[in-house]
Amino acid sequence: MSKAEGGAYVRCLKIPEGEASWDVWSWDVPKESRMNSKISYGKLEDSRDGHVYKTVVIGEGDGAQVWMAENLNYYNASMTENDSWCPGNEPSRCDVGGRLYTWATAMQDICPDGWHLPTKAEGELLLENTGCNEKTCETLRSVTGWTEPSRYGNGTDDFGFSVLPIGISSSPSNLEYEGMLAYFWTATEQDALDSYTIMFSQSTKVAIYDRSKTAGRSVRCVKN
Repeated sequence: MSKAEGGAYVRCLKIPEGEASWDVWSWDVPKESRMNSKISYGKLEDSRDGHVYKTVVIGEGDGAQVWMAENLNYYNASMTENDSWCPGNEPSRCDVGGRLYTWATAMQDICPDGWHLPTKAEGELLLENTGCNEKTCETLRSVTGWTEPSRYGNGTDDFGFSVLPIGISSSPSNLEYEGMLAYFWTATEQDALDSYTIMFSQSTKVAIYDRSKTAGRSVRCVKN
């Protein structure tokens, strides 16, 4: 026990060994625990495999979009281990962060029927509708799981989009920056080697960058 300024005592509670902290990133925390319980989510059932995803409406009028509020977790037998993989090549992690896909795989109609991989322009509209810019984007990020939450990490998740910082991956055996970064593919190419992604970082920054098509990124589908 330590005495804080002003004379009050502070007691700190140690997290028992083996238990996950909900305030920092851990694959042991269910994704549902990091979503906004105040949001009235819609539902999408993928007829191909029975997976059910939460959905959210973002924007108003002609600019309204319906997005998946979770990362896509779809696999079929035509995909090789270098086309799509679970984060860190750990199957249980797909239940939390969805699968990672190369751009070529993401372009093969992997979204459920009636949904599609968003274009760069649709990604820009998402950011516009939620007040995001290159300096800040707290409104789309999950309220727990990001590094340095006391400084700037966690978001407010005002729209229920619940971006999870599952990290980045260049291959099935590689996973880096867990708790710090999240990337989503768009359908828009930059050139023969790169395509545009929507990038969220722990500093609350968001940007649309071109990145290598062979890397593994997450997918959020948007309704047709």
